[in-house]
Amino acid sequence: MIPYLRRYRNRYIKGLTLVLFGGAFGIVTPLLLKYAVDTLEEGSTREAIAWASLAIMCFAVIRGVFLFASRFTIIATARMVEYDLREDLYRKLAHLPAAYFDRHKTGDITSRAINDLEGARMVSGIAILASVGMSFLFLMSLAAMLYLKWDLALLATAPLLLVTGVFIVCGPRLHTYSLASQEQLGAISNRAQEHYTGARVVRAFSREKEEYDRFDKECTEYERRNIRYAKWRGMTFALMTLFIQLSIVITLLVGGKGMITGVVSKGDFVAFTAYQFMLIWPMIALGWVVNLVLRGAACMGRICEILDSPSEESAEPLKESLLLKGEIEIRNLTFAYEADRPPALSNVSLKIQPGWKVAFVGKTGSGKSTLAHTLLRLYPVPDGTVFLDGQDINTLPLSDLRSSISIAPQDIFLWSDQIRNNILFGSQKERTEEEINRAAEISQLSADIEKFTDGYDQIIGERGLTLSGGQRQRTAIARAVIRKPAIIILDDALSSVDSHTENEITQRLNTFMEGRTSILITHRLSTAKKADLIVVLEEGEVKEQGTHDELLSKDGPYKQMWKAHQLEERIERRA
Repeated sequence: MIPYLRRYRNRYIKGLTLVLFGGAFGIVTPLLLKYAVDTLEEGSTREAIAWASLAIMCFAVIRGVFLFASRFTIIATARMVEYDLREDLYRKLAHLPAAYFDRHKTGDITSRAINDLEGARMVSGIAILASVGMSFLFLMSLAAMLYLKWDLALLATAPLLLVTGVFIVCGPRLHTYSLASQEQLGAISNRAQEHYTGARVVRAFSREKEEYDRFDKECTEYERRNIRYAKWRGMTFALMTLFIQLSIVITLLVGGKGMITGVVSKGDFVAFTAYQFMLIWPMIALGWVVNLVLRGAACMGRICEILDSPSEESAEPLKESLLLKGEIEIRNLTFAYEADRPPALSNVSLKIQPGWKVAFVGKTGSGKSTLAHTLLRLYPVPDGTVFLDGQDINTLPLSDLRSSISIAPQDIFLWSDQIRNNILFGSQKERTEEEINRAAEISQLSADIEKFTDGYDQIIGERGLTLSGGQRQRTAIARAVIRKPAIIILDDALSSVDSHTENEITQRLNTFMEGRTSILITHRLSTAKKADLIVVLEEGEVKEQGTHDELLSKDGPYKQMWKAHQLEERIERRA
């Protein structure tokens, strides 16, 4: 956290200086008590006691002002640190590669961005404030005790050394158990996030009880880990209290004997015990501060796991971006999502001319969507395997690459926002109302929008759940179309629309895609039939490629697929 704290060092210096001044005014109070008791012992007048009382009140008010100013300064600064940390964390998440989110659960990431940030803020605020304030109070109180009665001070503070031993023994365990609790909190967040997102599925299959039981198990484990942490924390505080009480007993026995023998005056004893209680308070607060620091260290460690992860190349738009024509060439591409997983693509080679319509067909899991992901560089691909306009995509800035390609993915994600903003999400430039309408007309979404109360300003639910499956797909197509890309990828983008609507969308898309390279990932061979190139994939390999007529002239997989397609059409017509 040091880089974040260093940004506000002047504010921290100011705040901690105020802490020291406040502590200094607090140190004076026992001396005023000593003066009052000694003057009473000597038969003081009422005026002297009144002046001593007034002085104590004045110092208390001054100390209160300094305490308020110091707490306000430090805690406000901690909020600034939290803001910077949250901004950096969100910026980092925005630039992490897609593979990172494949390996990490959404709920756990959310927990780090909320709960762990809170733990880090407590360290940068109240923990620093308390550490400096308590340390100063401890040292000044100890110095005053040594000044008043050094031998009694040594005896009385000896048990406090054992408190250090308690933290040496218990500290590592507290840190380990705190980290375990934070990790389990992330698991709870993930379970809750999945349940809320899949609420309709849970109810549709009457799985409420089973989901509750699964959530209950996560909560039980979280409770178990927190109880284990609480036991060690409770034992730490219990031992601290025992040694602190032992220190008070020593003071009472030795100091009381000194008063009886006349070695220690009543004023010195009162001042000494006042300083001792001021000394004890930092020792008690030490346990609380250590708890904050250990939990904050666990939280910051989890946050740093994200901040230290390698980022994807920045995809910020450039002032002068390269306009791609749309020529695609793939040379002997072998790709796996993870090193320990079998390849999703094996030795794939093909060439697509600018302006061609290309259809990728094959069974589910054959690698069609994966091939689209490699074109967008959502995952790292080997050098010298994928080329756009003759250039290796690994040498192209992501801004150039992705601004030239649009995709309507199979897994559609829409924001809980206006339909207008969901369509405009696909464009990095300002678009006119006419362009928005044109994109909606191409995707046949405009007719549905006219039925909405607020038209394009209609707010759709989370992930577009208030829209039908077909409406979501058409919104995704409009989002892909509005940026007017050189290459457009439609990943099974018409699977949820009826055949009549599909034909109308296809006709409009054909007009839009003239001069643009288009890639259709589809199971419908009627859509693939008119493509300039059909690529048949099986288990990540290209089994054959060519036009519809060329592939039918061969006795290969495509011919078998076409026969099955015709049989399905005949059955549907008879039905």
